[in-house]
Amino acid sequence: MKKTILSVLFISLVSSVILFCSTAPHRGISSTRLLINPIKAEGGINAVITGKIEKNLVSSLQKKRGKQCDCILYHRNRDISLSANRQLNGSLSKIGNSLFLSIKVVDGEKSIILFNTSKIIKNTKKIDSVVSDISEEIAKSGTIWQ
Repeated sequence: MKKTILSVLFISLVSSVILFCSTAPHRGISSTRLLINPIKAEGGINAVITGKIEKNLVSSLQKKRGKQCDCILYHRNRDISLSANRQLNGSLSKIGNSLFLSIKVVDGEKSIILFNTSKIIKNTKKIDSVVSDISEEIAKSGTIWQ
């Protein structure tokens, strides 16, 4: 008798979890999860600069996505509990006196590039502005958030 009751309770619990997970996108939990990976520092670039770019991307995307900011995961946060199905990768390198920032977003499930941009930054004081422009493009990109 006890085994039967426990079995029924267990089946009910599993059914509830399955039902919740299958309806999660309709309850406001985003099915698209974008992981911001480390920006690679290349060619003598200081990793402090790339770390600042990462943080700016995360905060800017969270502001631009508003209520949907739960879909933006950051590799430096140790509490990432959801797996990502999109990944943002990038690199920063030096070309002469200019910086070259390359950012792309990849769909890990379909193995396709959803977003790709490269910017030449001639004045290091404009890094924040360039990152803001890139995050605006990413936030508005329909293909990334579908």
